[in-house]
Amino acid sequence: LQEMYDQPATLPDREVMTYDDALQKSAISFGVLLVGAAIGWLTVGPLPFLWIGAGIVGFVLALVNIFKKEPSPALVLAYAGVQGVFIGGISAFYEAMFPGIVAQAVIATLVVVGVTLALFASGKIRASKKATKVFLIAMVGYLVFSLVNFGIMIFGGADANPWGLRGSVEIMGIPLGVILGIFVVILAAYSLVLDFDFIQQGVR
Repeated sequence: LQEMYDQPATLPDREVMTYDDALQKSAISFGVLLVGAAIGWLTVGPLPFLWIGAGIVGFVLALVNIFKKEPSPALVLAYAGVQGVFIGGISAFYEAMFPGIVAQAVIATLVVVGVTLALFASGKIRASKKATKVFLIAMVGYLVFSLVNFGIMIFGGADANPWGLRGSVEIMGIPLGVILGIFVVILAAYSLVLDFDFIQQGVR
């Protein structure tokens, strides 16, 4: 047993996790997601339900990947691909309703990722058990809220006001959609903190 412990960590029969390895695999998955997003964006007209189907398939694959004992690279890449189709399709859908919203979302995403990564790397922010519990409750609540609003948007007709984006619902003069947007950005930022913390713990 002591001989086994004394052996180097880089044994040929197992893989050691590194930051470079995590970054490389994340980049590959992101590349697959971008290809899927292009397909979803271009097919939203001729195949309007493709992105909705991709969202459902992505949800199923997420559950499979979460509960699978051993990670499967093929299933992870499949998830990235179908989620890309979903993101591309729903982005085109929203762009048709609110021109310019996708560019704003992309810029906001890049800024949030950059700032969150910089703060995490500097040690300014860290994941905690209490904050994670609050985050999970908030995520589930927002998921239910979004599903209800999505149904209203599709079946509610021309008078529907999903997410308070059209300004009819205001809090202290601020449209509800803006407040929800800020709330979701905070959730997204903490989600990234959890991801960075997971990678850090894995490498350690």
